[in-house]
Amino acid sequence: SPSFKSSSLRPLANYHLYLNGSSRRWRVRPSLRRHVLEFPYIDQDSQAHARLGARFWKDRAGILLEVNTAREIPKEIRRRMEALGPVEDNLGTPAVRLERLHRSRYFLQMTPKRLWGNSLNEAVAAGCLGMANPASMPNNRSLLMPGLTPPDWESALRLLQTLMANPAGAESLQATQQRLADWFLCDRPL
Repeated sequence: SPSFKSSSLRPLANYHLYLNGSSRRWRVRPSLRRHVLEFPYIDQDSQAHARLGARFWKDRAGILLEVNTAREIPKEIRRRMEALGPVEDNLGTPAVRLERLHRSRYFLQMTPKRLWGNSLNEAVAAGCLGMANPASMPNNRSLLMPGLTPPDWESALRLLQTLMANPAGAESLQATQQRLADWFLCDRPL
């Protein structure tokens, strides 16, 4: 929108700050001006999700697919993923989606569409181990960790198989990623 672009250059009349809806690690391209704060749309931390009923890692199971990913996943890949455990689409009412986030172990975003990254941010804050094709997230890559960025469907399937074969390693990655989410999505903006 015009106000979004103009706000990043200078504050709108009667405003002093601009909360940009982002959670980038560094204030880089495009360079942020002094009045712009990295402040994500998702201002939730792991403690908020715990109070809302998020399960512990050991009590979780399954793979939750980002909305566009669920529409685009090849049938054969989905069938092979379902052999690893339950696969669900992140669809439904907000209450249904929240319950799925709180019980799923993994969150996968593989769409070729360029997304803002809010669903990945929310999934990680809710306790899922988030994986995404980095090409789908040009803006909010702060929660993408090395090794959790499959570039294609076959790579995503192999990554899930590897993580499920090493649950302690997957749990360690999830804990690290969730600490990053607490920092980038709550602590730093506040």
